[in-house]
Amino acid sequence: MKNEKHKKIAEVHEEKHSHKPKSVHKHSKKKKLKHSLHSIVLLRFFWFLLISIFLGFILAIISITSVGKQYHTVSLPGINIGKFPVGEMKERDLITFFQEMNEKLTNQGVTLTFNTGEEQKTTVISPTILNADKYINLIQIDPDLAARQVFAYGKTQNNFILGVQALRSKVNNPSLKIDALTIDKARF
Repeated sequence: MKNEKHKKIAEVHEEKHSHKPKSVHKHSKKKKLKHSLHSIVLLRFFWFLLISIFLGFILAIISITSVGKQYHTVSLPGINIGKFPVGEMKERDLITFFQEMNEKLTNQGVTLTFNTGEEQKTTVISPTILNADKYINLIQIDPDLAARQVFAYGKTQNNFILGVQALRSKVNNPSLKIDALTIDKARF
């Protein structure tokens, strides 16, 4: 009898001091389970996002490096000499281009146009003169030097940096000034 009495007192004591009924305890376990599942889903999403960003970064580096490898044999894209595009040309093609430009300069001369205020005047300067049955070039382009300058613009041995330079050059379309034009000032 004493044991039964103690059991009843213990049950009454447990019911009084327990703030939630037994049915509520079952619901709180479900809520905890839902909360932990939600946390697991968020954690997996976070890791998936982090790994995706990392893989995207690696893929971008590989792509830019691959672009850089292409420009070891040709000039960077988007390069212009004045209004003439010389981007993505092989060095041999650049030499041919500058040889043709030198021939045009020799055959056609340099046309200068200036405004005197009252009228616009145009004159043509011939880059070659005939002296004692010999032609002397007063103005000429060194095709090899010009080609080397264009070909070397923005180049580096690092493929990644060369890839970045190629992308920048394609966007910016740089206009280069070459130092391969020589003028014989003494005879000019």
